[in-house]
Order: sequence, then structure tokens, then C-alpha cells
Amino acid sequence: MPNLSYDVLAEIFSYSEDKQLYQLLFVNHHWASIAAQSLWSNPFNVQFSVYKASIILEVYLSCLAEVEKQKIIETGINLSQIFKTATFQYASFLKTLEFGKITHLIKKFCQKQHDTKVIRDRKQDTIIIQALLNMFTTYSLGMRSATIDRLYYENTFVYTQLLLTPDAASLRSRINEIKEFSVDIFHREYFSKFAEVWTNIEHLKLTVSLSTTIKAAILPEQLAYTARFIAAQKNLKSFNFHPFHYPQDYTEIIYALSQQYKTLCSLEFHQMNFVNTPSLELLTKCKKLQKLTFKFCLNFDDDLLKALYSAEFPCLTSVHVEVQQNFFCTPPPINKKYAGLLEWTKKINGVHFCQ
Repeated sequence: MPNLSYDVLAEIFSYSEDKQLYQLLFVNHHWASIAAQSLWSNPFNVQFSVYKASIILEVYLSCLAEVEKQKIIETGINLSQIFKTATFQYASFLKTLEFGKITHLIKKFCQKQHDTKVIRDRKQDTIIIQALLNMFTTYSLGMRSATIDRLYYENTFVYTQLLLTPDAASLRSRINEIKEFSVDIFHREYFSKFAEVWTNIEHLKLTVSLSTTIKAAILPEQLAYTARFIAAQKNLKSFNFHPFHYPQDYTEIIYALSQQYKTLCSLEFHQMNFVNTPSLELLTKCKKLQKLTFKFCLNFDDDLLKALYSAEFPCLTSVHVEVQQNFFCTPPPINKKYAGLLEWTKKINGVHFCQ
């Protein structure tokens, strides 16, 4: 395949597994550059052993400018084994910025350099995070998404602190170019701080953690910060919400979404308990809505939806509803509980109703 174009080879390589891509690195420089793009588009999507974490981080550290390496060395980190120049600028291949996993990777790397019985200097983590974050956001022109995973969230608050420092203006500007954000942990720290610096998100997915460290008693306060974060966005197009049946009043969230009426095209509510939410009437402002999804929601019926039935949604082409079922009770017949919904479906193409 010597005469195939770069784009064709990239398409072919996209169907290869990591083991095959690794073998392609040794064919020639041209093939290696294409294979490396796939391998390093999301290198954090692995099970982190100390060995793997060290290898990944060492490659990225080799891509840093000398001045950044020196800052890290001054904290006591030994970089003598990674001063060789990287084959590629691997940061330029990154597509997804996984905040929690990056922090976890750095923790593993630093643990390898220290006796585990010795208390580590947290400044080392912060200096490395700042250097990598600057590099990722500078070189990765194709990076469009960021995530915070609940399994790795504990040390990610350093990011909000870094972004709000006076000398981080250029970093804040580059972070603000990321268009997709997925949060698998529900904590006010993220939303209260990120709302100050991150306002151009187009696709937002929020999942409420079931972790026992996040008490339901403070969830209303978390909802308020989340609503402010949503309201701060300037071009929000889709919103995906998984609150795992927490019985709270979600009116603030609904109101914040209604303020995005100029751009909002898609809404998805999964496992949402509407028992304390009186109405979805505020969503009638969202005239550009194209897709509306309710999956496995509780206290979801015509009383909640009736305001939508009489509203005009000229762009709406898909409504997907899946009704929550459990082992202890049988849902009432569809024609009684959802009579208005069934009538509404006659007006809209692409409606899916599952029970």
C-alpha cells in the first residue's frame, strides 16, 4: 500500500487494534506517524499499572520544552532517563483530556520514584500537571472533549485551582476551546469554579455519583451550582443528565436549560426522578429542540409533560421514551398514564415509545 494517501491509511488504521498499531510503528516513518495518532489519541484509556503509567508519562515528559523539564527536576523528580528527544510531538495526537486519569497517572509515576513509606511532596504533582496541561492544550489542535471520571476524581481539584491563577489566562483561553465535557462525579467544586472559565461547551453530560462520600443531603446545593454552570454556557447544543433517581426538585436545572433556547438541540434525561419537579413548562422556550429523550425516569407522566404537548417545536423530529419498570409493581397501562403523550406522538415523526 505504498501509494495510498494519508487519509486513506488513517481510515484503514482506525479499524486496527492497539497491538496491530504497535506493529505498524516499525514499518516506516510515514506509517508510524499515522499509527501513533491512533495509539495516542486517548492513551489514558487503559488499566493503569505502575509500569504502564510510567511509560506513558515518560513519553509525554520527553515532549516538554527544556524549561518545563527543569522546573520538574527542581522538585526532586529524576528525568535523567527521558532526556532523549521524542520521535513525534505525541501531545498533538490527543483527542480527549481525561483530568482524573492524568492525575492518577502522575501519582503512579511519582510513587515509582519514591519509597512508598515516604510522604510525597504534592508540589511535584502540581508542577507536572501544569506542564502537561499547557502542552496538551497548546499542541493538540484536535482535542474537543474532556472528562472527569468518578474513579479518579479525588485529586482533580488541582485543575480548578490552576485555571484560576492570575498567570493562567492563556491556558484558560485554550481550555475554553474544548467543546465536549463529561462529568462522572457530582461535586460543586467543579461547577462553581469551571463556570468562571469554561463557557463554550456545546455538549455536556452530567452523571450523579452514587459514591457514599457525596451525601444526598447537600444535593440541592450541588444542583444550584450545576444550574449556574449550565447557564454560563454560550453555545450549549446538547445536554445529557443521569441523576440516578435522586428525588430532588430539578426546576433550577430546567430553568438553566431554558436559558439556552437559542442553541439547544438535544435533551436526554436518564433515570431521573421527577417527584418534586412540578412541570417541564420552561422547556417550551427551546424552539430549536430536535431530539428529546426520557429513559427509565420515575414519576414521569402526562401531568409532567402536558405543557409540552400544546407548545410548538418546529424542529423536533425525535422523541424517545422508555418507561421504568421494576420487580415490585407493574406500570399502569400506557393508554391511561400516557394518553396525552400518545396523542402528541401523532404530530411528530420519529417517536419511539418503549415499556
